[in-house]
Amino acid sequence: MLFRTAHHSDALEVELARRNIPFVKYGGLKFLEAAHVKDVLSILRLAENPRDSISAFASCNFWMASAPPCSPGDRPSRGSPV
Repeated sequence: MLFRTAHHSDALEVELARRNIPFVKYGGLKFLEAAHVKDVLSILRLAENPRDSISAFASCNFWMASAPPCSPGDRPSRGSPV
């Protein structure tokens, strides 16, 4: 099949993967290989099984990467009332 843009093939890719039908995609990542999709899947796997250490590690990396950077001015200094 030929698609003009990659997002048009997302539903087809998910269905082919669900049915274990091999396919080749040229020109980009497969839908399930995209970083944001992997991040969401790791969070869902962790919600289903909290003892899954690999998903926990991936989820922590996702949250740490998406958190705004902390500068020294954001933290209270030592000895100052909080």
